[in-house]
Amino acid sequence: MLVDFRDAKRRINAILSAFDHHYLNELTPFVSENPTTENIARFIYGALADSLPEGIVVAKVTAWESDHCGASYSRTP
Repeated sequence: MLVDFRDAKRRINAILSAFDHHYLNELTPFVSENPTTENIARFIYGALADSLPEGIVVAKVTAWESDHCGASYSRTP
């Protein structure tokens, strides 16, 4: 099943807005663990998966540190 890109973008922007202009170490998800790229990708994956309607799943989330360096998170069924 697919999601309208406008809806997906709205959901993703809502999740990412929590990071904008904030010190990552002070954000709730990263108080007890480091905000590594891997952990950021896992957090975004979980938040996005929780926000989607039933039956729609997230395949993978990739967080980028630079143009050539990133980390991906996915769950295998």
